[in-house]
Amino acid sequence: METRKLLIHAFSIMVFLLLLSVYFSLFPETSATRVVSKAAAYAATLLIGFSLALGPLSRYIPSVFSHELRDRKSLGLWGYALAILHTILAFNGAYKLNVFLMLSPENSNLYPAVLALVAIAIFTIMAATSNTASIRKLGVPKWKALQRSGYVAFFLVLLHFTLLSNYRFVSTLHGQLLFLGVLVVILLKVLSVFHPFQRRNKYYTFIKGGNSSNEGKSESKN
Repeated sequence: METRKLLIHAFSIMVFLLLLSVYFSLFPETSATRVVSKAAAYAATLLIGFSLALGPLSRYIPSVFSHELRDRKSLGLWGYALAILHTILAFNGAYKLNVFLMLSPENSNLYPAVLALVAIAIFTIMAATSNTASIRKLGVPKWKALQRSGYVAFFLVLLHFTLLSNYRFVSTLHGQLLFLGVLVVILLKVLSVFHPFQRRNKYYTFIKGGNSSNEGKSESKN
């Protein structure tokens, strides 16, 4: 495994462990399972945010961020894994793995729960197709459109934790910071659509027999 990938893995783990220690110190009386769930959710949002932000940033400042595009997949997959961990723990803690209880009209967090499920479904599809075989099968345009749906899912995540428990999370300082971070990533993407960047035409040359190292370069338009 490349040293760079090892560093990204180490960074992702450290983000989660750091947040875990912070949450344990902030909520000493909260159950360990709930603390792990909270830390996993926050870390997942940060890592997925880093991954999604690299796309538009590589277009704004290519000399700085274009080389970092290779890290998008690892950051995104770590974020997805932690999001799954949070989903399982939260689903068990709040609803005892009962789908009908979660989708009940009497559930005060019904809309946040549905938003989270849709976001997880989109991220699952993205993770499952984040490989060369999917690019070959779908073709570059369809594959890129599919990967761009991650920004929609990220917006749903924003709505999820904003509406959660009657705006309780975003009433806290760490909730407001996360809200601001997610909003910045989404705005970067929206603004990049209207920015007059120079278009590149040479994508995925490895599909036609080139080297797969070009995969990261083409992601700059995502």
